[in-house]
Amino acid sequence: MSEKSIHKSAPNRRRAMLLRGESIIAGLGAATAAIVFTVAISGAWFTLRTAENSNTDYRRAHLQSINDILAPSAEAMIAADDWSAFRRLMIDVGRTQNLSVCQLVIPIRDGDGKVAIAVAADEDPTRITLATLGKSWRSGPI
Repeated sequence: MSEKSIHKSAPNRRRAMLLRGESIIAGLGAATAAIVFTVAISGAWFTLRTAENSNTDYRRAHLQSINDILAPSAEAMIAADDWSAFRRLMIDVGRTQNLSVCQLVIPIRDGDGKVAIAVAADEDPTRITLATLGKSWRSGPI
C-alpha cells in the first residue's frame, strides 16, 4: 500500500462512520454535554455559596443572641461595680460558646483629647487594659 492510499483512507473512514447527518447529531451531543456540565458546575457553586452564606448568617445570629443575653447582666454588674463577677462571666461565655475573642471594649478620651480603646473585660485576663471605670460619663459622641 502506498503512502497516499493510507492518507486517503483515513478521511474515508471518518465519513463512513458519520453518514447521513450523523456529524450534526454528534456536534449537538457534544454541545448538550457541555451545557449539562456547565449547569452541574454552576449548581455546585451555587450550593456551596448558599451554605457559606447560611453559616455566616447563623454565626451572626448566634453572636447577637449572646450579646442580647449578656448585655443586661453586664449593665447590672458594672452598675454595682462588681467587676470580678462580670469578668468571670466573660470568661465563662467565651469558653462555653467557643469564641475566639470575648471582651468588653470601651472607647475613652485620654488627656490630650484623643480617643483610645480600653479593654474593661476579656476572657483572657492578660488583655485587660482598664482596671476601673470613672464614676461619671459624658453624654454624646466621643
